[in-house]
Amino acid sequence: MESTGNPYADGKDEQIIDPYGKATIADIEYAFAQLIEVCVNTVVEDKSSKATYKVTSNKGKLTVTYNSSKNKNASKAVIPDLVKIKGKKYKVT
Repeated sequence: MESTGNPYADGKDEQIIDPYGKATIADIEYAFAQLIEVCVNTVVEDKSSKATYKVTSNKGKLTVTYNSSKNKNASKAVIPDLVKIKGKKYKVT
């Protein structure tokens, strides 16, 4: 896919996609996901750690709260300061 703009833009929000370029299905799905907001009170899961987070704010300051881990064998939980959901960084409170 050809694009112009700042290639190092966070989340690639500043890139302009060439409408005549060749975009893959993954490129289109990624762009579409960026347009959809995550609703407040939605529970999302981090597939790598199997931790779940509840979205508490999706306007201004993006925040989530840590709920639990679905990993039954975990002996401890490491809660990160930030998590990335649909390409946006949310602060864990």
